[in-house]
Amino acid sequence: MGATVTYSPQKSFREAGTYEITATIEMEGYKTKTMTAKLTIYDTYTVSFVQSRISRRTIVYVRTGETLDPNDIPDLVQISGYTVSWPDFDLTITEDVEIQAVYTEIKD
Repeated sequence: MGATVTYSPQKSFREAGTYEITATIEMEGYKTKTMTAKLTIYDTYTVSFVQSRISRRTIVYVRTGETLDPNDIPDLVQISGYTVSWPDFDLTITEDVEIQAVYTEIKD
């Protein structure tokens, strides 16, 4: 039989904040071990990058008060006959936002 792990408090955390969590590990024949850690949940905004022509959506979370890291902007999937780009947008995110890829047809 394996070890039993009990967490305290026993609830789901969804609200932003810092919480102290205690894990108690018990197994017959062994000393009980108790560990404590801090769980931090941050307020965030959701940035959705959408490539509608290929049904692709990438979600990036940005902490409140921070800017979007340019390295978190997903690469675009190129489509034959079009140039594909993200529109210019402010990296300072102040609300949930959806960024739609821009498709420009290549004319021969």
